[in-house]
Amino acid sequence: MVADGRDVGAATAYNRDLNGQNLTFVYEDGQIVDDQTGSIWNARGEAIAGRLQGERLTPIVAINHFWFSWAAFRPETRVYAE
Repeated sequence: MVADGRDVGAATAYNRDLNGQNLTFVYEDGQIVDDQTGSIWNARGEAIAGRLQGERLTPIVAINHFWFSWAAFRPETRVYAE
């Protein structure tokens, strides 16, 4: 079954503007970190450590594709695991 495969996952999208600040993110040492404050974020759009701890990004509408169909058209995509 596809649902039992290791290649099935989920993707979400968030507005990166928070309280008038436009955040940019990097993936370092296995964590998602914003460049502006060094806060650590999880895949649910929540700051879990740092100056912004407790803040949440606003979800935006996005299309969720199976990985194999996305990768066929966007091979440059990077995948991060939490």
